[in-house]
Amino acid sequence: MSRRLIFVYNANSGFINAITDLVHKSIKPSTYPCDLCKITFDVVTMNRIWKQYINDLPLTSNFLHKDEFEKSYPNINSEYPVVLINDGSAYTTLIYPEDFNKLNDSSDLMALLTLRLKESKLI
Repeated sequence: MSRRLIFVYNANSGFINAITDLVHKSIKPSTYPCDLCKITFDVVTMNRIWKQYINDLPLTSNFLHKDEFEKSYPNINSEYPVVLINDGSAYTTLIYPEDFNKLNDSSDLMALLTLRLKESKLI
């Protein structure tokens, strides 16, 4: 089985939640709880450079909102946002919620993710 990255946003899915999140990010971005969303999305779309980076990785990437993740993976307890790797049998955390607090933008996230993937011998 191929290895898969799982990115979990600290936000719930759905149109109403998306609108609420957009307003929250616009009005008071410093209090918005999803650092993964803040650094990988422009106003409403995924940052172009980040999207290209993900597409160029030799791993499949899945992006889930926390409600989708909890429904799909009820046996995995985590805080959000988080980045996990699945090697076909186990899930390992690559980037923890506290790591996101130290990142300023998608370039920082790309550097950290590349480092963690290399440390784990995944790339």
